[in-house]
Amino acid sequence: PYCGDTRQRLYVGHRWNLYDSVTDTRNLWMIKCFNEDCVNTYQTRLDFSEKINKLAELSFGGLDVINHSARKQKVQLTRATLPGQCVGLKELNSNHAAIEYLKKRNFDPEEIADLYQVSYCENSDKYFLAENRLIIPVHWEGKLVGWQARLIKESAVVNKSQPKYYTMPGMKKTQVLYNLNNAIRHKDYTVIVEGPTDVWRYGPEAVALFGKTLSLKQIELLRTYAHTVCILLDGDAEKEAKQAVQKLKQHIPNIYYVQFKPDVDPGSIKTSELRYIVEYTIKSGKLK
Repeated sequence: PYCGDTRQRLYVGHRWNLYDSVTDTRNLWMIKCFNEDCVNTYQTRLDFSEKINKLAELSFGGLDVINHSARKQKVQLTRATLPGQCVGLKELNSNHAAIEYLKKRNFDPEEIADLYQVSYCENSDKYFLAENRLIIPVHWEGKLVGWQARLIKESAVVNKSQPKYYTMPGMKKTQVLYNLNNAIRHKDYTVIVEGPTDVWRYGPEAVALFGKTLSLKQIELLRTYAHTVCILLDGDAEKEAKQAVQKLKQHIPNIYYVQFKPDVDPGSIKTSELRYIVEYTIKSGKLK
């Protein structure tokens, strides 16, 4: 229905649109047009699924007949709440410690507030480690599914009793990609980074792994929503970056990888320079 092919060159995997309990998805990526590769984005795959669902409804009552038993076993990400009394960044004074921390790292507090809904936790009865920290919300499918609390001090003062990042207890980091809701709106490419502040540094096209390694669920999310991917991990994560390339290249048409020197952190590079590096790598097809 997209490229007008009449030579039967649209291939659909036998488990396409069926719920997979391992990856917690419907396997919408299992479709390939060998005419013009026209079903290669999340929107076209979702649209195709809806078309088939309508046909199935007319023919035999819908795909729910097939998926009913599997969907009963589906595990949903639970809706979360913020850790306590949280104040939006725009409501804080210009000399507040959280604002000064962001400015010192060359972030625009208003931009961080608008794009990523980051706030500041003043008090928490349940999570004392979240107090006096930036609260980074994690959204998926329109709901809050978790958060991370970021210390607003230099890393030199961090220790085991006061970690740099405190993750909401029970949050399944391997089941989500930070900022995916924003990134899927940008169809040209998706950039993979390690942490939320790396996303802030690059911009809305980036998603964070909450670490250095890709989980099965994160691979499934990427192959469902992404067509072109550029891996942009820290310089000391060369091994993990190359593993990510190997894992993704069989699922995503275009994979690019930027290798930094071991002591280089993408989060320390200016946004304009970082974006130039990625865009040059994608356009030239070269590894930098």
